[in-house]
Amino acid sequence: MLEMLLRPFARAFLTRVQAELDHVAHPTDPPQYHAPGPDPDRVLVFGNGPATGFGVRTQDLALPGQIGRILAAQTGRGADVDLVARRRTSVEIAPPLIARLRPERYDGIVVIIGATDAAAFLSVTRWRAAMRALLEEITRRASPGTPIVVLGIYSLRRSSLTAGVLGDLVDRHARRLNAATRALCAEDPRLTYVDRDDEAVRGVQYRSAQAFQLLAEMIVPALVGGLDAAAAAADTRSARAVRDTPAAEVARQSALDALDVLDTVPEERFDRIARSAKSTFGATFAGISLVDRERQWHKAVAGPDDSPVELPREVALCHRTIRHDRPLVVPDLRNDPHVHPDLLAAGWRFYAGYPIESPDGYRIGALCVLDTEPRSGRDIDTTLLRDLALRAQREFWTRPDGSVRESLPR
Repeated sequence: MLEMLLRPFARAFLTRVQAELDHVAHPTDPPQYHAPGPDPDRVLVFGNGPATGFGVRTQDLALPGQIGRILAAQTGRGADVDLVARRRTSVEIAPPLIARLRPERYDGIVVIIGATDAAAFLSVTRWRAAMRALLEEITRRASPGTPIVVLGIYSLRRSSLTAGVLGDLVDRHARRLNAATRALCAEDPRLTYVDRDDEAVRGVQYRSAQAFQLLAEMIVPALVGGLDAAAAAADTRSARAVRDTPAAEVARQSALDALDVLDTVPEERFDRIARSAKSTFGATFAGISLVDRERQWHKAVAGPDDSPVELPREVALCHRTIRHDRPLVVPDLRNDPHVHPDLLAAGWRFYAGYPIESPDGYRIGALCVLDTEPRSGRDIDTTLLRDLALRAQREFWTRPDGSVRESLPR
């Protein structure tokens, strides 16, 4: 009854908070973080509330960066943290969004949701039903062995925007929703509920890098055990195996077309990365490629003046690179029976490439280097190759006007 009486006030309360949040600093860079390592775990952070990163201006300081650094330090494998967070996401609209994110690709999943629902005084009955549907959707679609961590709704009273009696009531309601979530997580061993720790964050500035670091320190221990077990297992159903499988070509091509970058003019931000790759690896040629229907097209090239901007797809080695979620290194092209004769005729003897993804996780191209002399595979630092590919990937995720492409359309 109290919830029903408060809902009209809650709507006005939410409207005021959303309007004021428009003026709060938030990350404007692509929603991901990469910590270097030889075999990175891939983690999805999904939801709203602290996941949105309000209070800092870069994902490096928000949850993706904090989780990625701590996780990589503990595992030694590296970490890729993808973020899908919108402040208006409610638990009742979340299940279909999860399906579109293809959770089977992730070694670990972190769910942070409920701030909007608590502020709207969503009933405990509706919350329980919606949260159950969300968790069932995630566990059904996620790969076996993938740890799933659910963070309790964070204290809303710590924000100046939610101070006062109504803020206290919202926070009390959040605790009731958290109790329901805790009970749901106890029903499935794959789920770990992480309660908010008000004492740990007492005295820490709300929405600060330190606050996000403390949250990450609560989340990562719940991930590590499951991630270690999955990394050690040779399971063909694991997230690693799923990622290493070629994507459906229709979906992959649609993701490339959605970027609307094919046949665009050269841009210095891409050219700079290609030049850096050529110099770093002492290669004859470096390129940032996109693999189209029947061709490979270079967004940027650094090499001989007569370097082709595009190649037939069957000739290009980047076509092979995008089939897997790992680098492709061919020390001597003459010893690879799958290499097209045209590449050999052009004088190329060495290739190394790392795939580049679209914002929704489809491999659309690669950063590659070629040389006219064969090399040992040990001559290429694939971690550095990956870092350069991810630099190019971030540029594809960022439009020329500086806005960031999202993994889900609005």
